[in-house]
Amino acid sequence: MLNIVANIHDCALQPTRWQDVLGEIFDHLHVKGGMLWSHQASPDAFGLWVPCRLHPESLAEYARYYQHKVVWLQACEARGIRSGEVVTGDMLMPRSCFLKSEFYRDFLKRFDYVQLLLGALHRQDTDDELVPNVHFSLYRGHADLPFDEGDREKLRALLPHLQHATAINFHLADRDRRLAVAQAAVNMLHPALFLADGDGCIVQSNQAAQTLLAQDDGLNMKDHRLHAAKPADQQALNRLFVSGAQTSDKTDALIYITRPSGKKPYIAVRIRMSAHNRKNPDARRPYQVLLIHDPEAGQFLNLTALRARYALTGAECSVLEALVKVGSPKAIAAHMGNSENTVRCHLKSIFGKTGTHRQSELIQLALAVPDF
Repeated sequence: MLNIVANIHDCALQPTRWQDVLGEIFDHLHVKGGMLWSHQASPDAFGLWVPCRLHPESLAEYARYYQHKVVWLQACEARGIRSGEVVTGDMLMPRSCFLKSEFYRDFLKRFDYVQLLLGALHRQDTDDELVPNVHFSLYRGHADLPFDEGDREKLRALLPHLQHATAINFHLADRDRRLAVAQAAVNMLHPALFLADGDGCIVQSNQAAQTLLAQDDGLNMKDHRLHAAKPADQQALNRLFVSGAQTSDKTDALIYITRPSGKKPYIAVRIRMSAHNRKNPDARRPYQVLLIHDPEAGQFLNLTALRARYALTGAECSVLEALVKVGSPKAIAAHMGNSENTVRCHLKSIFGKTGTHRQSELIQLALAVPDF
């Protein structure tokens, strides 16, 4: 019994083990077969569906037609069965009515499933909203002893463990779905996105980040940490993550990462996450976001949106784009063929229109406008 309980709890994190564990329970209760299932689940539909020792033909026919003819389930609904209850088929409906039903006559009879022991693990109307109605059905044949109070007690003793494990299954499945949706969303972002914990370890990244790392041009990842090719860049990257974990730190959240290929350096912008997220006790949760922009990757600034939002002139947009790509006013002047004084005048106007005060702050603002 203790081994069965331990194995049930293993299934919480390893749901592929359910079928083997159900076999152990069936041996313990001397049953022919059964299944752990959520309502309306079938082999080709979402849900918990773990048959064990049931005839393959019976599963196919059930999914095709008979899942809507289960008189035992209809009786459960009429009775208002609650989570934690353990009942037999005879408790749900008179044996004579069951034997006359289409469900038995045309389906169960052919496979010699005539006696039911049912445990109601979860009921959606009273339990956790993430967990649907879940039942554990066990069957015996004509020649087997009928289920008695001793069998009910044995299943009742296992029910809390089954409830706990299956609830975790559904919560983890919901988490995986949410993560899949979130991953799909971040993959739509053009910049490389890295989520890091308080120690600077990368816990998640998007497709653009994987593409950038695959180029191995000034930046790679080892042991879940980003590594820059140039020592000075690595020191700056380390400071960036350290300051990101300190809410009171005022260090600039932008650095440039040199590329050995000679291409324009990457622009790395760190964004702190909310204080609410920082209070989460799970150390693996991300504390900060690092966006890395590649100036060589075509149009990486949404100049149209920036111009409309801040009423920038064409010349100011050109200066802003050059600021992000080459950095200093002197470099901008050389890049654009203008005087440094003209560049500084444009920057002063842009600062006023955008409400920023430093070049790094302005670059962060410009890069924060989505480029799609």
